[in-house]
Amino acid sequence: MLRISGLLLIFFGFIEVQAQFSDFQFVLSDQETSTPISDAHVFVSNSSFGAISDKNGNIQLSIPSELKEDLIVSHVAYDTKVLRYSTALRMTKNDTLFLLPNGINMDAIVVEEKRSKEWKKKFKKFKEVLIGTGKEASKCKILNPEVLRFSSENEVFTTTAIDMISIQNDHLGYRIEFLLKNLTIEKNGSKKFIGHAKFVDISTKKNRKKVSKNREKIYKQSPRHFFKHLIKNDLETGKYKIRTVSYKNGNFKEQSIPEVEDIVYYDSTSQHYLVTFDKFLEIKHTGIKKIYYQKSGVRQGGLERNRLNPGDHGSSSRLSHPISYLYKLTPSLIINKHGNVVNHKAMQEYGFWADQRMAKTLPLDYSIDNSKSYVPYHKAHSKKTESQKKIDSIPPKSSLSVFKDIIYGDQNIRIKAFDHLDKNWEMAYLAPLLDLMRINQDDNIHKELTALLKEKVGVSTYYEGLQSMWEQESTYDNSYAAVKAELYQHVDPKFKAYFEARDNLAKIGLDEIVWGGVFQDGIPPLRYPNMIPAEEAGYLSNDDIVFAISIGEEHRAYPKRILAWHEFFVDKIANEKIAGVYCTLCGTMIAYNMVHNGNFHDLGTSGFLYKSNKLMYDKETQSLWSTIEGKPVLGPLTRQNIELISYSTVTTTWGKWKTAHPNTKVLSLNTGYDRNYDEGEAYKSYFTTDDLMFPVPKIDRSLKNKDEVLVIRANGYKNDPLAISIKYLKKKRLIKVEIADQSILVLAEKDGWSRAYSAANINFISYKNGTLKDSEGNPWRVEEDQLVGPKGEKLERIPSHNAFWFAWFNAYPHTRLIK
Repeated sequence: MLRISGLLLIFFGFIEVQAQFSDFQFVLSDQETSTPISDAHVFVSNSSFGAISDKNGNIQLSIPSELKEDLIVSHVAYDTKVLRYSTALRMTKNDTLFLLPNGINMDAIVVEEKRSKEWKKKFKKFKEVLIGTGKEASKCKILNPEVLRFSSENEVFTTTAIDMISIQNDHLGYRIEFLLKNLTIEKNGSKKFIGHAKFVDISTKKNRKKVSKNREKIYKQSPRHFFKHLIKNDLETGKYKIRTVSYKNGNFKEQSIPEVEDIVYYDSTSQHYLVTFDKFLEIKHTGIKKIYYQKSGVRQGGLERNRLNPGDHGSSSRLSHPISYLYKLTPSLIINKHGNVVNHKAMQEYGFWADQRMAKTLPLDYSIDNSKSYVPYHKAHSKKTESQKKIDSIPPKSSLSVFKDIIYGDQNIRIKAFDHLDKNWEMAYLAPLLDLMRINQDDNIHKELTALLKEKVGVSTYYEGLQSMWEQESTYDNSYAAVKAELYQHVDPKFKAYFEARDNLAKIGLDEIVWGGVFQDGIPPLRYPNMIPAEEAGYLSNDDIVFAISIGEEHRAYPKRILAWHEFFVDKIANEKIAGVYCTLCGTMIAYNMVHNGNFHDLGTSGFLYKSNKLMYDKETQSLWSTIEGKPVLGPLTRQNIELISYSTVTTTWGKWKTAHPNTKVLSLNTGYDRNYDEGEAYKSYFTTDDLMFPVPKIDRSLKNKDEVLVIRANGYKNDPLAISIKYLKKKRLIKVEIADQSILVLAEKDGWSRAYSAANINFISYKNGTLKDSEGNPWRVEEDQLVGPKGEKLERIPSHNAFWFAWFNAYPHTRLIK
């Protein structure tokens, strides 16, 4: 099973209406003079899609909807702009993008007829880093070397360019317009370059067959080819072998040979593949044999940032299958269906792939099925309908993409994403930001999150943020369920089903569903535990607290000292399948019949809370259920009007319970788990203070937070809720109350053990030493499931249980309180 710890997976691109192409239109203008800018290059980074602004500065560009890469805006006389795909998609033909003049003197671009030996030496160094060496590189020519600028300082060689570098690659049939930010060779020999490429197909009818063959060969040596076969689980056909390895003291050591299904996970929401592995993934290229150097370099994935350490091309060369190594800077690599790495900046390549340069690079839109994969819009004669254009032009309103950039992007992308949130702040961002803060372990993200929330909401911690959010109306948008699904699946993959595509299946606020810090059933439930007779329970003292249930003629006791470690049990009592749900945080112990209208709902502990009250889940539909109401609150079952039958539970001492019911069975200490089951050990610090572990929307000071109250689940109790202080009951012992026009009698023992019965029209006046009398002096027999009168009259038991005051009040703020 896939499990990813740490900061959890990155998001990927917009989830949008699928269309073949997305249209981009806007105007380029000089920031200082407001005049149009013509002849500017606008292109999708590292692809064959681009356009040039006309004399009025207009840009029109259509690209495949799946190619969600940055748009680069470049002109020799202006600072380069990098537009996020999402930003560009929102722009219309009426929008203007202003470029700032860079002050370059156009006369400085001079074609030199003769160049010095020193210049040629520097040019060779530069070309070897950017283009590479070998047969393929020999077929590449830089057409405008005059734009290059070389410098050396402190033995660091640096190259910049004042305009796009034109590279003619006759081997692959492309002219590459490369926007170089910089290229460096460090003193120790390590090399890196940063830039963006635009590919232009220059193949002709005469050489197209040869060029296509060369492209196919290069493609089969690329990471994209490997990933395409990996996600298809077809490595043998692709001629690859993989294993995970660790690196220590200059050597790689095998860890395991993984199955593909162990490292590849398909995300149906984004329709991308997540590839995760420990340490390094080693790829042996069994379809290739070449002179292979054991000590080769490393490059950052993608063209934007390549880091190349010096290769050791000495006597260690040998003819062998080349080997590549992948290292990821994030928990997972994200792969689209074409094998492209969506978060390529998170991938580092070592070995064979690290030696590939621009001479062996294909555009992102190339695939083996079609050498161009997509036909550029001006060459594709297909026309869209007006309705298609309208759909394509709808700007995404979801905040999902912003959060994907924050989690997956490199530092620059993350900064831009936070900048977007800052400039376009909406309260809808608060809920997903708090979820991110809840599980984030990245210090840089934490700093940015804290600063943003402090500025926009005035809070700097997760719990402060929750309190602030809950003080106002819910404002999250319709992408929030998808954000929660994407985030929390990487805490536990089972969590995804709770939220995915369920934003319209919620009966409670999604922003009030809080992760409790454990996996699904991470606090292990006791399913059909070992129950023993009372006389065998030597481990219990008379003062130990037990939760007791009586159904029919069967009586059961579940010691708090054990149940506090498990919080949930499934048992069969009087042939009924019972779920006993103990929420340690809110002090409730409720018993539910898991069969409703003949359907069995196998329940468990979800790992999430609602108003500090645990949420259950059912195994079949993964719907979330309210513990305090016994009904589904998120998921498909919310449409079925389900509310489970509940049974009374009493909180008392073992001594009192076994005296009243000597034939009771009690939970065995032999649970199958190794825990310290001594009285009071579990949640010791929580029970000894009035502080809460998780925040709740409201606090009412009528009682202390953890003062216990008796709640009675009579018909209609949700519309007329009532709570009775246990301290009050200990003094009164007998009280009559009304709930939804029903007369109810409550009896309490000295220790607070309380039970509720229908009072009908009987006037009860005293309850002493276990004897109940009505106003006419008639004694009534008190049984667990009923009251029996002098003439055989029977008044039924009404389900009730204890709860902490704060928990009941947050579930029913309009409750009445007797204290």
